[in-house]
Amino acid sequence: MNAAQQGFGIAIGDVTLAEQDLKLNRLIRPYSKSVASGQSYYLLRPEQAQSGAIDIFLAWLIDQSSDSASYGTELEALEQ
Repeated sequence: MNAAQQGFGIAIGDVTLAEQDLKLNRLIRPYSKSVASGQSYYLLRPEQAQSGAIDIFLAWLIDQSSDSASYGTELEALEQ
């Protein structure tokens, strides 16, 4: 992404990771189409590690991911 920002060509990457650069016009999307990678992110914790702090963090993380929904991202929370 840094090379593309400096004018050395193009970059292919996760739109969520480039979100701030896109908002600030440091990068542009020459095409509106995105390709789903099928990749997911998971938040895992040991069963004995359940705490209010973890639940607060999880709620915050889900809220943050909804801000990126315009780019087609999703967050899945798994409990074990």
